[in-house]
Amino acid sequence: MQRSKATVHFCFGVLLVLLCFGVYANVLNGAFIWDDQLQVVRNGNIRTLDNIPRAFTTSLWSFMYSNGSAEENRVFDQYYRPLQTIIYILAYRLGGLSPLVYHLINVILHCAATLLVYLLCLELRLPSTIAFMAGALFGTHPVHTEAVSWIAGVGDLLCGIFYFAALAAFLRYRSSQKPVWLWMSSLSFLGALLSKEMAATLPGVIVLLMLMAPKRQRPDLKRAISILAPYLLAMAAYGALRIAAAGLNPSATIVPAASPLDWITFGLWIVGHYLRYSVAPYPLYIYHLVPLHFHDRVLSTVLYGTCISAVAVLLWTLRHRFREAPLWLAIFGVMLAPVLYFKGISGGVFFAERYLYLPSMAIVVLAGILLARWSRTRAIVVACSITFVFSLLTIQRNRDWHDEEALFQRTLQFQPEAVNIWTSVAEIYLRREDNTRALEYFQNALKRTSDTRFLQSSYESYRIYLGLGTVAARQAKPAEAVEYLQKAMEIYPQGDGAYTQLGGVLITWGQRYGDAMVLLEKAIQLSAVNEFARDYMGVALVNQGKYEQAIKYFREALEINPDLESAKQHLQVALQAKNH
Repeated sequence: MQRSKATVHFCFGVLLVLLCFGVYANVLNGAFIWDDQLQVVRNGNIRTLDNIPRAFTTSLWSFMYSNGSAEENRVFDQYYRPLQTIIYILAYRLGGLSPLVYHLINVILHCAATLLVYLLCLELRLPSTIAFMAGALFGTHPVHTEAVSWIAGVGDLLCGIFYFAALAAFLRYRSSQKPVWLWMSSLSFLGALLSKEMAATLPGVIVLLMLMAPKRQRPDLKRAISILAPYLLAMAAYGALRIAAAGLNPSATIVPAASPLDWITFGLWIVGHYLRYSVAPYPLYIYHLVPLHFHDRVLSTVLYGTCISAVAVLLWTLRHRFREAPLWLAIFGVMLAPVLYFKGISGGVFFAERYLYLPSMAIVVLAGILLARWSRTRAIVVACSITFVFSLLTIQRNRDWHDEEALFQRTLQFQPEAVNIWTSVAEIYLRREDNTRALEYFQNALKRTSDTRFLQSSYESYRIYLGLGTVAARQAKPAEAVEYLQKAMEIYPQGDGAYTQLGGVLITWGQRYGDAMVLLEKAIQLSAVNEFARDYMGVALVNQGKYEQAIKYFREALEINPDLESAKQHLQVALQAKNH
């Protein structure tokens, strides 16, 4: 009998892995997108195994440290995720800068997380068939595409693996009372914390599981404290590591002033939106704008408030029939709690699909519990139908992640007010030297910076003027380029790109090498990963006959970005000139 159960679990596990690979196969040929260009392509810290210990003593973005003061570098210390850095190091060891390796690792990690959801459902005493259905719903859920298909989403996947393992181990401890499972759970919790900050909610989930357990399994206060002790110890260890590596007070997003009504209803809107996407994940796109002020979203807020109230009333009415439902919805809320700390969310992105990777587990577990109440045939038909629809949506969504242009254009279909997305598309056309289209998109972005419904960052205006200046320079309009670039520097003095481009304009159009080098030195001081500033600096030195110094800068540029063709060509010129 035991062998038969083991065979069933093995077969279901294999099917879940095949299902995950099936729906994510078309993302394996995707490119490096958005943050990937920095975290992987320009991250010198991931290029040697010797840096694995360093991952635990520095922040995720520490490779971006400039030559400025510690205070100036604090902006890069917001996230401490050493396990994410280690995954990058191992991926680089396996495949260098081949996106395939990084995408393959993400899919494998998602398979592991899906298997753990299956095991978690088994620990909840759900039948293996129902546990398989819940795992299938998690594995194919379209809202997970941002975490799985985006290489930079690996932190969410790692966190999910350790978080779900911690819960499964705790449930095993609760049923067996063997301390080894409690310590395994707390160690998994530490792994989750070292993957992503959202894992900090796990002790709250453990408390809910204890409070809402059957009376015979419910511990008294003293026992509950002893159970929580290993988790608090893990939290303390993580806190000590984080403070040592990134400091006590990481940077926070500055949000505009708003009334108490705005903030209360804003939180209601966000919770409602996340709940809706965990059940009906459509449409999917990478940048969801949310109006901060209540008067800009009255109807949608009322609708979400009504839906949340209706769910609460329904649960109360059916509380005796579906006793587990309030527990798992409460767990969903606890796991979602970090996204309500709006000041700690980077860039003012108050809603992001990847933030549902953890909380959606509670929804699929709840779905499994509800399916278990139905007849076997009905449950299979419903679960298979939803899984089929989810699979189609996921496969379709993965096509957007093939390259940046497809991803950004998809967003503009649904969020044409997104200034940063217009700018990002314009920058793609800049890289392709399609200056006409780049100018069109920069101008469209500039028009939308005055939209007061949404949080507008001065950094986005900086990006726009930087882009306009770059286009003007390419169109042989140096005076106009200088005007735009100086405007960009006024808006955001810490932006290395404006100094770089202005230095390039002075070299190209004025042969003012001394002035250009001052600007380029400033850009290099501001950014440790600005290959273009180093390339321009080399050009300025070559034009002054200082070949040895120029070669040094060209090589630095290629260390940051080995694929920078201009630096390769300039290096060859400098080497030939030096040898003659």
